[in-house]
Amino acid sequence: MIQKVTGHTFGVLSALLISLSSSCRSEAPPKPREAESEKEPVVVETPELVMEERFAYPNGALVKRKPPVGFAVPWENLEGKTKIDDFTMVQLGEDRVMGRLDLSPSGPFGPWIDDNGKIGKDGTELFFSFYQQLVEPTKDSAAIVELVAHLPNLPARATYLAKITSGWLDIREPQGPFGIRLKREPHLAIEAPEKLNGRENLIVVKISFGLGNNDRVTYYYNRSSDKSHDGSMTSSDLSFDSISVISVRSGAQKIRHFRFADNFEMVAKEE
Repeated sequence: MIQKVTGHTFGVLSALLISLSSSCRSEAPPKPREAESEKEPVVVETPELVMEERFAYPNGALVKRKPPVGFAVPWENLEGKTKIDDFTMVQLGEDRVMGRLDLSPSGPFGPWIDDNGKIGKDGTELFFSFYQQLVEPTKDSAAIVELVAHLPNLPARATYLAKITSGWLDIREPQGPFGIRLKREPHLAIEAPEKLNGRENLIVVKISFGLGNNDRVTYYYNRSSDKSHDGSMTSSDLSFDSISVISVRSGAQKIRHFRFADNFEMVAKEE
């Protein structure tokens, strides 16, 4: 039997439907906020520390210590007796060590790995820093940190290419000491703002991997921000796979950390 719907009943039903409809709308998830312009999308970037070597090992020889995430294998001793003293790498002359970095796609350097398996993907930027102190600074000595690339199909300790060299070098160099040099080419060098000193200096290098291997390096010496720098140079293919630390003759040095990050602040922050 069909019951007649009175005006009163219809009003109650209408109110109930309106209430249910409002309740459903209030529980629906909010729509994502759209950018004000398609040409200027809203992007949130999170600064990232890619890798940090703090030398947090017991005092003694550096080699055969388990390195932090970002290294493929422990530090390799190529010459001399590099050691750890109070969370600091110490070289006293005629010392050389090599740190091979993790080049796996899933590793911390994954976003920077190029088609040749090196760190240097076109269109990316990477910041590198270290604190360096010359223990007994003298002329005719070397105390340097290099980012290098190993040549293929050669033994582990064979030839490699130095891509970026930074620190102190004054051995048979007609142009004198420098702060940073590319591919060991005398004409691709920037002089350090300060001469020989025994203080600890912060060195920051920004590597911009351009299209077609047209790369640029920007050099910062004891800078607290990247608003100004101490020089910039370009060169082809600055991709690398390892860190090399070398002291020659009386080039004794102390290195307090190595950092890689996607921004200046993370590599230059105070400890």
